[in-house]
Amino acid sequence: MNILPTQQNLASWGCVFCGELETVRHALVWCSQAQRFWRLFPFPIFAHATVESDIKEWFQVLAAEMSSSQLEQIMVGLWSLWHTRNLCVWNGQCCSPEESLSCAMRTLHDFQARNALPRPGVMRTKSHWQCPPMGTIKINVDGAF
Repeated sequence: MNILPTQQNLASWGCVFCGELETVRHALVWCSQAQRFWRLFPFPIFAHATVESDIKEWFQVLAAEMSSSQLEQIMVGLWSLWHTRNLCVWNGQCCSPEESLSCAMRTLHDFQARNALPRPGVMRTKSHWQCPPMGTIKINVDGAF
């Protein structure tokens, strides 16, 4: 399951943060930078990780034991760690675990706010197509933002 373009998969270089061999598991869970990030997380993560488990096994254990809300936070956390790593590797813009976590939670909050389900009891008015009056042209369009 080493499908992400980690430095090991690209050229077997060391981790940009600590110099150890970079694997997916290392970059997202075991690197000192990742461990600091997860320790700041709103709920404990390391109780579910073992040194022997790969990233897939680790996530399967989390998926079985966490709520969907917690899994959303973990997924955004994983994305944030990978994004932070890429910024450091490719742009030389390294940031702290605190900044990474802040970015992750802000991103999740923004996503949830923009994709919230309609509240129960709030009904959208239904409109029905009506034939235009004689002598006029009606053009229907569909759009999305």
